[in-house]
Amino acid sequence: MHLEVSGGLGIAVTVKNNGEKEISNLPWSIELSGLVLVQQNREGIIPSIPAGGEVTVESGFVLGFGPGSLKVTVGDIGEEAEIFMMGPLVIIR
Repeated sequence: MHLEVSGGLGIAVTVKNNGEKEISNLPWSIELSGLVLVQQNREGIIPSIPAGGEVTVESGFVLGFGPGSLKVTVGDIGEEAEIFMMGPLVIIR
């Protein structure tokens, strides 16, 4: 499995299943820290990703200001990054 995290208006995480079997019931979470006023944490379950397929999950609307950090977890894989927020815009450093 491979994660691709992108910023913009909120956070988007593309989860790619590069294995040979379908993955099902995969928990995910997006956690923001810093001066975040709206949508600091988001989580859910990906019902299934077919072999070779991909699914994108999103944080939804985010409102924050200044530097912060991002932690993304999908199943047992995690990624962390430093971010900068300007209102609804999130820039990943």
